Amino acid sequence: SNTSNGSSLSDEKISSEPKPQLKQEPPAGKTSTTLQLRLPSGSQFRRRFLKSSPVQDVVDFIWDYLMINEASSISDRTKDKLILRTTYPRRVIKDVTANLQDSKLLNTVVLAELGD
Repeated sequence: SNTSNGSSLSDEKISSEPKPQLKQEPPAGKTSTTLQLRLPSGSQFRRRFLKSSPVQDVVDFIWDYLMINEASSISDRTKDKLILRTTYPRRVIKDVTANLQDSKLLNTVVLAELGD
């Protein structure tokens, strides 16, 4: 039986893969919240997310955005190096499985940083 899942192959072909597509932004309403995202490059913009979304969705969105628009700022780092912080009070958001509501990430500024 072949237990290899071919992951080592796909890892080498990353550069030739099509760029990721950004997920559809949820509509404004009671179930969504607007985050102001500040990226490692200094660019910032607002984007809506569902309050019920896990923090990981924000990580994924920022990573995909960087891959599409600012790939040079990532260089050879991987998604697990992307750190999210709040600005006030300053804290690192560690639990990416918790949803935005429980993480108190509603209508706030989220700072994305790339660790080494």
